Amino acid sequence: AAAADDHDEDDGEPGLEPAAASAGPRLAGPWERYFARSIDLTIILSVLLTGLYLVLPSISPRLALDLYNAHPGAVAFLLLPVALFINAGIITLCGNSLGKAIFAIRAEPIDGRQRFGFGGTLKREFTVWLRGLALGIPVFNLFTMVPAYRAVGSGKPAPYDIGRAAVRSYSNSQLRSTLGMVFGMLLYLGIFAVNGMERAQ
Repeated sequence: AAAADDHDEDDGEPGLEPAAASAGPRLAGPWERYFARSIDLTIILSVLLTGLYLVLPSISPRLALDLYNAHPGAVAFLLLPVALFINAGIITLCGNSLGKAIFAIRAEPIDGRQRFGFGGTLKREFTVWLRGLALGIPVFNLFTMVPAYRAVGSGKPAPYDIGRAAVRSYSNSQLRSTLGMVFGMLLYLGIFAVNGMERAQ
């Protein structure tokens, strides 16, 4: 079992299981994948940051002040490895992440197994971050995201998934995808607005 786990990898997943579609699964589109991952990381990072803001003042007031004065984007970047670890745990325990369950998509191994174990899921989370998002570094990420977008948009796996995983969609509902994307945008805008109001006070 441990050896099998070393093969694993992930980018999506349904036990927050998606409802079965009337037709067989298809490869998920680039925007479904992007918004699913954005929802996952936005929620996890928001919870982590809120927890730090609440707990840190009682542990180290000076460190709490430094955190408050730091740019939220920089803090989120530093916390991203922790968020990826948590997301891998959620996927392993629940069978899928929240964002991917919203879109009814899941990253599945192509070697016949139904899902990845924790080791493979964690490995893939970091693979997507590095090879798919270039660590989230502006400009540099264009060199990884654009080729991935083109590949997935043409019905092929993303470069980092080749020979490892297939991200499949279990829903053919365009309405579901549209509502999921709207939810993702509203979530991001809401958090951005709340952060702006807090700093204005």
